[in-house]
Amino acid sequence: MLDILQKVIIEGRLSCYVKKTKDFNPYIKSDVYDWEFKKEINQYIFKDSYRGFNPYAGVEIIIEKESNKVVWICDYVGYVLDTCPIDANQIYDFLKEARGKHLVECKFNLFLNFTF
Repeated sequence: MLDILQKVIIEGRLSCYVKKTKDFNPYIKSDVYDWEFKKEINQYIFKDSYRGFNPYAGVEIIIEKESNKVVWICDYVGYVLDTCPIDANQIYDFLKEARGKHLVECKFNLFLNFTF
């Protein structure tokens, strides 16, 4: 089950977070969050929803389609301090690039050691 979940997480994150650009936004407006992404991957539904920019918060959820059972939840939050000498956009661009590279190179093992 862990291998399958890792593949769904990787495909979901690549589809929404990594592919998102200033010109392409796979998210849609949401009632609860600012933005929401949903993708069916085999027998699962991957969802990512978030609010804000700096600070931001969100949640990833994976649901088993047949049973409607939640099998993965990951809450996240982040912000760049106002006193940081580096612009928040530069930091988030770096994190997106590093995460994307990890997701592509991890060979479906999220726990693989990675250096960027």
